[in-house]
Amino acid sequence: MIFYHIKHSRRCPPSIPVEFNQRHHRLLILLVISGDISLNPGPAKHPCGHCYKAVAKNHRAVLCEACNYWWHIKCANISPTSYNDLCNSEEPWLCNDCNLFKFTNSFFDISLQNSTCMNTSNSSSSSESSGSDIFTELREARKKHINNFHICHLNINSMRYKFDELKPILLDKIVDCLIISETKLDSSFKDSLFEVDGYKLQQRDRTDHGGGIATFMRADIPARRRLDIECKTLENIVYEITLDKTKWLIYAIYRPPSMANNIFYDSINILLDNGSKFIENYMVIGDLNYDFMVKSKSQILEDICDIFDPSNIVKKPTCYMKGYEPSLVDVILTNRTTLCFKTLNFNTGVSDCHHMISTFIKGHTPNCVNSKTQYRSFKSFNVDNYINDLDNINFLHDSNECIDDIIWYIMILKQKSLM
Repeated sequence: MIFYHIKHSRRCPPSIPVEFNQRHHRLLILLVISGDISLNPGPAKHPCGHCYKAVAKNHRAVLCEACNYWWHIKCANISPTSYNDLCNSEEPWLCNDCNLFKFTNSFFDISLQNSTCMNTSNSSSSSESSGSDIFTELREARKKHINNFHICHLNINSMRYKFDELKPILLDKIVDCLIISETKLDSSFKDSLFEVDGYKLQQRDRTDHGGGIATFMRADIPARRRLDIECKTLENIVYEITLDKTKWLIYAIYRPPSMANNIFYDSINILLDNGSKFIENYMVIGDLNYDFMVKSKSQILEDICDIFDPSNIVKKPTCYMKGYEPSLVDVILTNRTTLCFKTLNFNTGVSDCHHMISTFIKGHTPNCVNSKTQYRSFKSFNVDNYINDLDNINFLHDSNECIDDIIWYIMILKQKSLM
């Protein structure tokens, strides 16, 4: 697109190359910052359900009526003859993934059903009035504490098919930070499949068969990822956030059951020790696969709590697996329990057997404001008028000015070019 404007603004024959002088260089900079072009184009409008590459109009592809993904006939193992038959047929087509039935263990989990009945027996009237929204508790808590930092965690057990069920709490800005463990993703899953406007996505993937962790942090909250603190031998993402001039370290951690106790003990000791050198307040949130309900099974965490003085603010079981006693493996450990309040622990039905846990941290967060994007419409775009407007802009400035003045000057030119 940059060369489109240059090509149509020159008066020399196309065979003569364009010489890039200072004016052309600044024109390129203006076009880059104006928003009309993208150095890193966004996701494909219609990605293939298998290879995730774009499906163009001239590609031979079929649409799955269940997952609503287009599939290249090569990716779906459809012969050209079968493709022609499908084009002339009105019968719906389903991909191999949608043709297979998928059941979750929670459907047959008697202990989970009994626990759900016990939790709802005393509030049946309120449950009926809440409708089918599985995040009613989160929404009600958010309404009462709209200006405090809200953080949630869920072991989702594969994010690829369940992310759409979590999107509402992000789109409605119900949580400020959402942590998802056991994402079961790898590099073949593009970030664009899970990006949500207004949130920054950070991932630490393992394989598509197990492990992995992802975080969604509100983009308007002062936060940054601390890669210098993160531990390489542990699945973790570390965030530094600022609430009312008070800094916190948020450790999002997932420990697989197969991880040896001594390796985890050494890794989390190094992790917390590195963080304590910079910031005093911290919170560890995630699925550590140590049952806090049974002291003999959580001795490792008890030893860590003795050293770094955190306390677990989740008090009830969070995991209900078929054939096992309910366990408390999803934890929120913090050394500032007085600054945390309204801790929730409830079943969403999104995960197979894990509850969602959440809490609020005292500290003002900015009000959610919808972002505004300024752009120039190309419906009535006229190349000659645009070139004429650029010719009338004064590109000259003193080369001895400081860099801040130059950046301010460029931003003014950007606004003028968009008018």
